[in-house]
Amino acid sequence: MKPSIFSDRQDTFIQADPYQDHVDSSYDVIIHLIDNKVPYEDCAKQERKLLEHLALKTGVHLVVFSSAVVYVNPDSEYGKRKRCLEDFYVDYCTSRGITLTIFRPFNLFGSYQLPYRPGSLVANLMCNFLLGESTEINDLETKRDFMHADDIGKFVEHALLTKRVGTFDMGSGSLRHIRDLISHLDREVSPMKIEIIDKQLREGASDYPANQAFWSACPMVDFDEGLKQTLPFYRDNLHLLKEYVERKSE
Repeated sequence: MKPSIFSDRQDTFIQADPYQDHVDSSYDVIIHLIDNKVPYEDCAKQERKLLEHLALKTGVHLVVFSSAVVYVNPDSEYGKRKRCLEDFYVDYCTSRGITLTIFRPFNLFGSYQLPYRPGSLVANLMCNFLLGESTEINDLETKRDFMHADDIGKFVEHALLTKRVGTFDMGSGSLRHIRDLISHLDREVSPMKIEIIDKQLREGASDYPANQAFWSACPMVDFDEGLKQTLPFYRDNLHLLKEYVERKSE
């Protein structure tokens, strides 16, 4: 794995690809965040290889991150991979007595999120604003469920402490129009004027909010406050973002 581009983080990384290399250490908790971009037909085979390299034992708590794409675009290659991931680990862990929690994150935002990647709308808007660039939006009328990244840790911690088994949505439970999000940023956060190119490609997919029934025990970051915390982070790290954008364009 590669370390973050942001210099103030203190992560410890194992320099290995667990799909190719054995992981010598054993762990009480393993969190599977990777979208292994292989053809859908090879997904289960690759996950089986990963598990051979991790050598999971009874007693470990495995947390697998799927995606809300299984609701909104299940027939996409990404959606098929995520559904395959879920089915594979449910079968594997059930048969071996391994505690399994599957999360389906909706639209995340917050500090340390890199722009110009799938699901990084808020990061794109803020970084483009700071870099003096416009942002293309396919459909301003579509609605999304947004959740601050700080809440991810709360969800995971709660699942680990309660040894929760099952598949759960990870989101706020509320939908916001993309148009309203941009207006809110313009009005409340900076104040800032974001330049938008509306491509008017109306989406046919249904809008789904996360099911929040289980997560009343996890107080979440207020949406407005989360946005106000996020913009200063990107402003303070603008030099790193510029370097990141330049490297991607090479």
